[in-house]
Amino acid sequence: MTDETKTQVEWLGVDILEIKRVLDDNSDVFQPLGDSTNPDKHTRFLSIADLTWQVWYHAMAVHHLILQELEPPLLAVQRALFEAVTNLIYL
Repeated sequence: MTDETKTQVEWLGVDILEIKRVLDDNSDVFQPLGDSTNPDKHTRFLSIADLTWQVWYHAMAVHHLILQELEPPLLAVQRALFEAVTNLIYL
């Protein structure tokens, strides 16, 4: 299958794997999460990291639920994804 013929669902599956590859290749990005010398900065980093994981997990759930054609739970997960992205943008 060429890139031009991939569906949005297939692209989402590619993106999920790419996020994992980028995180594996850049594990040093997590070092600030262990630095608790500045509590305010530490809390902000942890909140951003938590929301980022939520977005990634929700994206994986959306991909799976679309493939399984499970629309009612898909709508709930999409709402949770929207809320996580909105909170992440706010921070």
